[in-house]
Amino acid sequence: MDNNELIEAEHICDRALLKVETALAHLKSAKSWGTFDMFGGGFLTSYFKTNKIEKAEKEIEQLHGELRKLNETSDDIRYALDGFEALTSLQKTLDIGLDDIYTNWKNQEHIKQNIKLLEELKDNLIELEKDLISKHA
Repeated sequence: MDNNELIEAEHICDRALLKVETALAHLKSAKSWGTFDMFGGGFLTSYFKTNKIEKAEKEIEQLHGELRKLNETSDDIRYALDGFEALTSLQKTLDIGLDDIYTNWKNQEHIKQNIKLLEELKDNLIELEKDLISKHA
């Protein structure tokens, strides 16, 4: 990669990291709402949790685009968010409508898994960014 390609990859990496951090913030907030929801939070708590999940999922959609751009910068760069699963419309409806402990627990596990995947991707992107900076410095 020439210097311009390294700089472009670094900028894309920055944008991807911002998307990861924003999605993580939304999911961590959803997790907090979910904890409250499991102990009897009710309709509004489920609604706020689902809203945070939807905001995170929008960031993830944009993150996928940034990762595609990043992968196009070099044959040596391959990043993806494998394993991330968005909640289905049915899961969201059941969470708000039924508001039972089983649905809340399943969705909490779902949120925790997605947080873990995003944190791993964040660590990998930080390492890539350090590598890119060292190559063009």
